[in-house]
Amino acid sequence: MLTMSEPKRFSYCVVWSPIPFVTWILPFIGHLGICDSDGIILDFAGPYNVGVGHFAFGNPTRYVKLDPNNTPTEMRANKPLDEWWDENLERAATFYRQRMYGFFTDNCHCFVAKVLNDVRYDGSGRWDMVKLASLAFIRGKYVGMGGFVKTWLPFAILVALGGYFGRLTFLYTYLGVLAFFTMFFLMCAYVCRPLFVVTEKNEALEYV
Repeated sequence: MLTMSEPKRFSYCVVWSPIPFVTWILPFIGHLGICDSDGIILDFAGPYNVGVGHFAFGNPTRYVKLDPNNTPTEMRANKPLDEWWDENLERAATFYRQRMYGFFTDNCHCFVAKVLNDVRYDGSGRWDMVKLASLAFIRGKYVGMGGFVKTWLPFAILVALGGYFGRLTFLYTYLGVLAFFTMFFLMCAYVCRPLFVVTEKNEALEYV
């Protein structure tokens, strides 16, 4: 189990934390960051703002441990693995410090996706918002019991109260809201965002 007190608590990790109100209703949506070789968290926290060492919505409640060896050896140019990993994080951070934040189109998930695409993690250059949201939700481990409680308690209270007072009306309404936002999230990831191509050569949005 990783704790915040360990020196390299989140080295080579993708980390996740709930967003107040948003995660309470849609538990698969949260804030995402990625860590360097020393466990320092970097996250795209807002317009032109990449946080280093402080997570925008408090301590992570979930994490996914990455294996930096799952990257092509030929890309490292004989550099030490930790140095090469950190350089790629810093390059992505420099790039995103020049970008406007878009909750549905250019967000914290996109920043992490850029890092993983740049290093061809797991041999893939097609990491995106949906894949990362699924990764964190399905494979994410909790940072202790406190992380589990912080993640699920507000959602459980909301569902319990809604079910008690609203019964089937609440259930149908909630399922409708969940379906709508799930489809909207997928549309933003696979319809809206592909209209923009993010490159380091021109730090702007290119239409294709």
